Amino acid sequence: MTLDQLNMCIVDIETTGARYMGHRVIEIGAVKIQNGQCVDTFHTLLNPGRPIPPIITQITGITDKDVVDAPFFEDIHNDFFEFTKDHIFVAHNVRFDYGFLRQEFEELGKKFHLKMLCSVRLSRQLFKEHRRHDLSSIIERHKIEVKSRHRALDDARAVWEFFKVVIREKDAQTQELTLTQLLKAPSIPAKLKTNTDDIPHTPGVYVFYNQEHHPIYIGKAKDLRDRIMSHFSGDIRISKELALSQQVVEIEWINTTGELAALLLESQMIKKFRPLYNRRLLRSWQMTALKVRDHEDGYMRVELQTFKNIFKDDLIGVYSIFKTRKQAKEFLEGIAKEHKLCKVLLGLEKKSREDSCFYDQIEACKGACLMKEPAVAHNMRLTAAISKHRKIKWPFEGPIVLREANASGNKGEIFKIDHWIIEEAIRFEGEARMELFDSQDTFDLDAYRILFSYLRKNKNVDARVLPVVSLQNSMEDC
Repeated sequence: MTLDQLNMCIVDIETTGARYMGHRVIEIGAVKIQNGQCVDTFHTLLNPGRPIPPIITQITGITDKDVVDAPFFEDIHNDFFEFTKDHIFVAHNVRFDYGFLRQEFEELGKKFHLKMLCSVRLSRQLFKEHRRHDLSSIIERHKIEVKSRHRALDDARAVWEFFKVVIREKDAQTQELTLTQLLKAPSIPAKLKTNTDDIPHTPGVYVFYNQEHHPIYIGKAKDLRDRIMSHFSGDIRISKELALSQQVVEIEWINTTGELAALLLESQMIKKFRPLYNRRLLRSWQMTALKVRDHEDGYMRVELQTFKNIFKDDLIGVYSIFKTRKQAKEFLEGIAKEHKLCKVLLGLEKKSREDSCFYDQIEACKGACLMKEPAVAHNMRLTAAISKHRKIKWPFEGPIVLREANASGNKGEIFKIDHWIIEEAIRFEGEARMELFDSQDTFDLDAYRILFSYLRKNKNVDARVLPVVSLQNSMEDC
């Protein structure tokens, strides 16, 4: 089947922001294509129920005044559903547009499932000689006329004009091979009892079970349905995917509102159930903490301490935590060589005599252990070298609460965290409250890495320092 034989709706949207959570659609444009002809169009502005950020107005030209009297998505969802029904959903970077619209339907308690085709992937496959495949580059490259760039209906029309280029320039066989690959349906495992149509398009964690109902793989996803089905539509020559496909009998999943909750829940479940095909995030039974101590001679010294469990008080003075003592020593060896630091003061070597040091003799350091280098100079270089890697220090004045919620704010997850330790993990829906997973009283290196990465990437995250005793009893403060 070639492009001019597909029944499809080419869709473009404008939104208040780039992430599903907390952002809404402000404009939808779509063109309906049947047998190579545009037979209908759909266009509407939407009231997002919140202010439009200035950067979005700058890009799109859409203002709060433009949408104040526009319908809400709830008012037009049936019309849009009927417009797209029984057609392939096409968009440039289809996961973005489809994901936002699916989220809007889910806010209303409705399902929205269509086969998808991504025009970015189509361009990459058919025009491999070009590096850039964003819509602006395609428009410029193929000399496509667009009346109003970054407006939904005109951008959707631009994608259709690009498809016309493909129809003209690429032969039928090339089109068919490419579309077959891009529209390929997943191959459902023969033994699978779970109805895959029930898998939702939400963030969450999923579990593959074998015949004995033992968990063999646990994963997380921004989109459960897409991720789970990808296990069955990839290259089955990959040994793990082939084994999973042959052994999986049942699939269970836990929905989350946000990606952070999915990451943390996955980490906890892998440690608890230890599935056969999960190689990462398995419990490290001992960790090594790197601490720096002041010494009576004025020279700071490095100590490595090995812990099975690290409690909050143990984190005082800790610069970094490593999974193994070997990793910690490799780190120290690296900074010693790079900054000519004293290996004796780093705890890597012992002096043979009080009046000599091998590393001083070969000029690998500046003789700090022999007091040839002033303490203040070595201490400053040591602090500077380690501070580049100092990640464990808690950046807040006290416990914080992280909250992820849906666009309406009535469903989500809340975490109370202190010194990277997750003291409470609560999911809420309306007035209902329940634990997402068991609280912790010790430091978890995997959870720390997830939280650190999340806070670094989301500098404007909803992180509040609250002197709360329990989230269960203090939800109104969040």
